[in-house]
Amino acid sequence: MEHRCIELASDAKLTVAKRRLSELDSIRFDSPLRGLGEFVWAEDSRGKLKQILLVPLAVLFMALLVPLAYLAHVWGIRKERRALKRQIRAGSISVLSDVPSTKTIEALWKHCGLESRVLFWDECLELLARWIGILYGEACASTINVESRALAIAQRQVEANRSSCEGKGGPHFHFTPPIEALVGVLSNELPHYDKVVPS
Repeated sequence: MEHRCIELASDAKLTVAKRRLSELDSIRFDSPLRGLGEFVWAEDSRGKLKQILLVPLAVLFMALLVPLAYLAHVWGIRKERRALKRQIRAGSISVLSDVPSTKTIEALWKHCGLESRVLFWDECLELLARWIGILYGEACASTINVESRALAIAQRQVEANRSSCEGKGGPHFHFTPPIEALVGVLSNELPHYDKVVPS
C-alpha cells in the first residue's frame, strides 16, 4: 500500500519536473530598461541641467547593467534546467524504497517530500484522495471530500487574517498551507493505516 502511494507521489513530482523543464523555454528576459521610456523633465532650469549632466552616466550604467542582467538570466535558466534534468533522471530510476515508521498520511506525505509545495493545488488534492483510497479503502475515500475540506481550511485562514488585510490593525497569522493542514487533520482523524484492512 505505502509503496503504491510513494510511486504515485514520485510520478506526480516527475510530471511537475518535466512540465517545469518544458516551461523554461518560454521564459523571456525582462530588460531592466523596461518602463524607462517615460522620462519626465524637471520644471526648473537647474533640475534640467542636473538631468542633462546625469544622462551620460545613466546610459553608461545601463550599458553595463543590461548585459550582466542578461547573463544572470541565462545562467539561472541553465542552472535550473540542469537541476530539473538531474531530478528527472533520479526520479525515473528510483523510487523511495524505505517507508516512514509512523503509519499516518502526514508522515508519508512528508516522507515523499510533498510538504514543499512541489505540486499544484489540484494535483495535491487528487493525490491525497487516491492515497486515502489506497490506504483506507474506497468506502472511506468516498466519505471524505478532500477538496471541500481543503477549501474550508483555506477560508478559515483568510477569515482569521481579514482584519489585518483590510488595514484594521489586527494581527496577521501565518498558517500551514491548507492542503498540508488537511493532511495533518486527516492523520489525527484516521487511524494509522497499518491498522486498517482496506475494503
